[in-house]
Amino acid sequence: MVKNKLTKLMAGVLSAAVVLSGSALMGTATTAKAASTKTVDVTFSLYDAGYVMEPTTLTVSADLDDTYASQVGCTDDTDTPTVLDAVIAAHIKLYGEKFYNTNPFTAPSGWVSAAFGKTTSALGYYVNSASVDAMNTVELSDSDKLEFFFYQDTNYKDVYTTFDKSTVSTTVGASTTLNMKAVSGYDSDYNLVFENASGVAVTSNGTKVGTTDSSGNVKLTFSKAGTYVISVASTTTYNSCPIVAPYCKVTVKKNAQTIAKKSPKKVKKYKYSKKKKRTFKIKVKNAKTKLVYKSSSKKIKVNSKGKVTIKKGTKKGTYKIKVYAKKTTKYKKSNVLTFKIKIK
Repeated sequence: MVKNKLTKLMAGVLSAAVVLSGSALMGTATTAKAASTKTVDVTFSLYDAGYVMEPTTLTVSADLDDTYASQVGCTDDTDTPTVLDAVIAAHIKLYGEKFYNTNPFTAPSGWVSAAFGKTTSALGYYVNSASVDAMNTVELSDSDKLEFFFYQDTNYKDVYTTFDKSTVSTTVGASTTLNMKAVSGYDSDYNLVFENASGVAVTSNGTKVGTTDSSGNVKLTFSKAGTYVISVASTTTYNSCPIVAPYCKVTVKKNAQTIAKKSPKKVKKYKYSKKKKRTFKIKVKNAKTKLVYKSSSKKIKVNSKGKVTIKKGTKKGTYKIKVYAKKTTKYKKSNVLTFKIKIK
């Protein structure tokens, strides 16, 4: 009897150990899976006769399709983020994690039937300005550009357009040229075919700034520092069809200026004098804007042209005159030069 009880007790202990061991292993596997979930950073935009979401960097996780499978009605068969995952990420960005309550996204078999608050399949999405297949089959990589748009024309004749650059950094007064292309059709393999988009009015922050020439180019110059969105008006047409507008963000900075001493390059030295004033001129090179002079003493004056006047009776010591070129809408404030005067 004692032996049977002991045997049952040992069996129970072993059974519990197996369960605990199994749980630990499952926990380890779950943790490993979570840690290995792949993510990519992509640029996503949403266009619906105007940008609902301007190009925005989204971190897209490969498990979003599984998380929202019941709401979306579709998953993918890859551990790499897909267009499907990215569109889910965009819904979360715009409407929150429970987007499906107010702005459902459904894509049975990878083909969209509702998205971003609209129940329709009159839409398109391009990856790096190229048409792609069902969204649950298209894998994404870091830095990919995903553009999602709704057609405005009932016959799906909207013309997709794009600039050759999506971002530009330049300086005030410098010229920047953008080239605009428009889809003109498809080749035999159903790849998009582009042509130069000529005669299209281009806007900067909503204001017309130029028109593309016969080569699709538009030359832009900015008079002030700032950030500018280059696009076209939402009412623009191309070959009498609505347009999916191009987008480029231009960052304009002020020009730098570095001034240098021309004369005097060394300390200006004078003997103390009660009766005699002294004068000399400060000369600076490379200044693009008006020079500013600041003296360390009221006994030493500098006019707007750099003429220095040392008043008679100025005490012995070392004095400083600081010089810089002032900032303007086009230029930054320059470096500061220090000229020294020594009265012995």
